[in-house]
Amino acid sequence: MVEFIGMDPGSPTDECPAVYVDPMTGDMYQQGRVVTDPELLASITGHAPIAADEAVVWQPARLAPTVAEAATGQYDAGPAGPW
Repeated sequence: MVEFIGMDPGSPTDECPAVYVDPMTGDMYQQGRVVTDPELLASITGHAPIAADEAVVWQPARLAPTVAEAATGQYDAGPAGPW
């Protein structure tokens, strides 16, 4: 259903954050910490409202290359997580 693209290379416990792609549509799925900080959420909603069925998810900057792979489709299909 989805391709695992990669996870945070700095995660000490091999848990999230991670990035996935639907190979049929190119849609991306991002796993990470849900942002709950009221000030940060207020700053974000100052640019675009957050719908009731949406969440803001934090991902570390070091995951940017993995996100870029997912966005451009330049990834090896079929990798698996460390578990």
